[in-house]
Amino acid sequence: MSQCIIGIDGGGTKTDARLVNLETGECRSLHGGPAHVNNDCSGAIAVVQGLVDGLLHSSGFERAQTTLVCGLAGISNKPEAARFRQAFEGQFRQFLLTSDAVTSTWGAGGGEPIVMVALGTGSVAMRLNPDGSSAQYGGWGFFIADEGGGAVMGRDAIRAALWEFDRCEGDTTKLGTMARALVAQIGSDRSDILQWLRNATPTKFASFAPLVVEHSAHSGSAKKIMDQAAQAVERKIAIARGNSDLPVALLGGLSPFLVPYLSDETQAILCSPKGSALDGCCLLARRLTTGKMATV
Repeated sequence: MSQCIIGIDGGGTKTDARLVNLETGECRSLHGGPAHVNNDCSGAIAVVQGLVDGLLHSSGFERAQTTLVCGLAGISNKPEAARFRQAFEGQFRQFLLTSDAVTSTWGAGGGEPIVMVALGTGSVAMRLNPDGSSAQYGGWGFFIADEGGGAVMGRDAIRAALWEFDRCEGDTTKLGTMARALVAQIGSDRSDILQWLRNATPTKFASFAPLVVEHSAHSGSAKKIMDQAAQAVERKIAIARGNSDLPVALLGGLSPFLVPYLSDETQAILCSPKGSALDGCCLLARRLTTGKMATV
């Protein structure tokens, strides 16, 4: 019986899915909304189910022919992870739920030892050891950590903008360029701003990270936020690397923008990732089908 694998890479902003026909090598891809188990488990289940259904329908494969590997954010919440797992277990030839940090690390090193730092909505570092074991650093979530990630950058940008807003006594014409751009989106008076903040999520905060990058060349506030993010990334690298000489790969949409803010010493140990978190999902899925299960 022919087989396929499906890899699902889900985070706080978006989810990417890929089906690979193991006989022909043909690939199919789909994309969906956030799949963060801790933030919204029901939403994560719905997004993943929709992507899996779409890929299977278009390819003609059945669940019994499919090995599914999901690398998702937020699975450290064990009750919600168990709830997610229950929605999928028993339906597929083989199924694995693991963290997006694990799949990012396997993708970045192609299964070889490496230190990986993922910079998306949140931030996390992980080391893959020569014996296949791994260790995670950071990833404690937006409300207490995630420094270097997009949500914290966006939050810091809004905080800086609101300090300006207060100093200017609400006169938005006196705001700097970044603050003016932010206030234009979250509201130009106190009532609107408070309403936006009451409904704000990490994903919404992260949507403003590109504004920080855009204004960093000419805004002191934006440059300070970029510097702080880079310092947090360097702390994660130092802790995760320890006394090893492992190479370091940065993943995530913010990575290329933060590299210039890193020290020369840190830039010297960076390597280009061999693959993405989605590649890591598919690598683990292939190992499952061949019986070469990794320690994850």
